[in-house]
Amino acid sequence: MRNDLINLLRNPDRVLNHLPLLNEKHTVIVELGLNQVVSELRRIRSAEDVQAFVALLAGKVGIGVAEVRERLGVLYRTGLLEFHITDVCDLSCIDCHYRHKEGATFPFEGIIERIRQLSPSAITITGGGEPNVYRSGGRKLNDVVCAIKEFDPTIQLGLINNNTHTPNGDWLRHINWQRSSVDAATSECYQKIKRRDKYDACVENVQTLLRSPIPYIGVGFLYREENIEELPDFLSVWYDVYRELPTVIAQKLNVQFRPISPPIQDAANSNWTEMERRMNCVINVVLARAANDDGFDTFLAEHTNFTSITERSSYFNHTPCPFHRCENALLHRVLRPNGDEYPDFLLCDFPERRLGNLSENPSEDERLLIGLRTVYYHLRMDEFCNASSCRQGWVSARIERFWRDGERIEDLSLPPSFFF
Repeated sequence: MRNDLINLLRNPDRVLNHLPLLNEKHTVIVELGLNQVVSELRRIRSAEDVQAFVALLAGKVGIGVAEVRERLGVLYRTGLLEFHITDVCDLSCIDCHYRHKEGATFPFEGIIERIRQLSPSAITITGGGEPNVYRSGGRKLNDVVCAIKEFDPTIQLGLINNNTHTPNGDWLRHINWQRSSVDAATSECYQKIKRRDKYDACVENVQTLLRSPIPYIGVGFLYREENIEELPDFLSVWYDVYRELPTVIAQKLNVQFRPISPPIQDAANSNWTEMERRMNCVINVVLARAANDDGFDTFLAEHTNFTSITERSSYFNHTPCPFHRCENALLHRVLRPNGDEYPDFLLCDFPERRLGNLSENPSEDERLLIGLRTVYYHLRMDEFCNASSCRQGWVSARIERFWRDGERIEDLSLPPSFFF
């Protein structure tokens, strides 16, 4: 059953869905010569700087200012929007990136206009908090989902949440995929990590969603020091759930493993030797069961990404994916509850790296400014935006490999020198 379920939930090829937008942006970058004026891009800080830069480009390429502005407009758009609708949460996870935030919530009345400006083809609704507890002027998660689908029914919607309770409403029939952060196989371990006793509610709600109209349901296990030994039991819990479900419903279930990683600035200095040893023991337990239980082995192969653990050179340390240009900066946008925009969620801990924060009715120059900053991230490698530090480097590496291998080459008609 390794088909569209895997494509939606963990296939690296999914980034290629956004190639048409990437082609548009590459064309603008090359034809306006943005790849030749990186130093000027770095100096743009205000709307006035944008005006001067547009005039500079118009003079260089010999076309009118209005046409330059029109061409640059595509740069603000994004393929995948990671929309953090709230930082409010009903858990208190020990390693949450957003615990120190102010608990902001994106105002409901501004959601559709921002989506109109960003024009994403896919949105992942999540948060520094719990999207299920979203509240704004009496509006809830159901209102957010339904408003987006009413605005543009073609937008693909995913939801990442803790799933400690299930909101009411029609939102379930509009979600293309959902993933619950479970991370434990027992109430005790769950409470140790998340500091709330809501494990049983989460497991029950996942089973409720499996019977909902949502086509694909994921359960996540972020493996770490506190829960390593629970990994085999975690698989057992969800294998038992899988076996008890009718076949058509069981096909929805997908178990996803990811490693907890050190803060991006500490990645190069991390030493996970003892946890690597413990993880190796756990892996052997799972593999031994799979060798003696054909049903469990099939479940591992068709409904989990367990091989992503066994095939890693290190269970915890970041494995570099070399890339020459950050394509992720052109395809992806994080919109935080306070309106801040970032090219990547891993940079959200660094306010100085935000692309900007647009007002409710931003000017054209403000949007152009953020679009130009994404191009700067795309073209310029720095202390975080490189293969050693970037956890999303596979996106850029995959796109480069796609182009280099000659697959559907007409979709990405750029000279080799642009990448290399």
